[in-house]
Amino acid sequence: MVHVPYRGAQPALTDVVAGHVDMFFDTLATSVPLYRDGKVKLLGVADLKRAAVVAEVPTISEAGLPEFKSITWFGLVAPPATPAALAEKINRDVVEILHGTEVGEMLHKMSLEPGASAPGETSRFFAEETALWSKVIKEAGIEPQ
Repeated sequence: MVHVPYRGAQPALTDVVAGHVDMFFDTLATSVPLYRDGKVKLLGVADLKRAAVVAEVPTISEAGLPEFKSITWFGLVAPPATPAALAEKINRDVVEILHGTEVGEMLHKMSLEPGASAPGETSRFFAEETALWSKVIKEAGIEPQ
């Protein structure tokens, strides 16, 4: 493969649809609508489990690259000095909103799924992602630019 830098997903997807590039690693949020319209083919989901929104698409692990994981995620964080009681209340409120019917439906339409639901889970997730990508960066000899 040859890395082709783009200034965002949309120009890259435009080139995939037009046949100018063969493939692109993207988020489901922007690729699923094109997939549903038959404009792109999803080759695999880069998580360890299939995505509910496209359950028919195998994971990249299932397709032959065991343990392959490269997901896009968003985290809600607060300054370190935030009182624990306030952080816990914000967490409870946000989890309730994310799992509510209206927001849940909206997230599903955007091909997004809520993740961790407690600060401890989020901390573990951050640590796992840091370890994973630190290893990848080191093994690949990637240098900051």
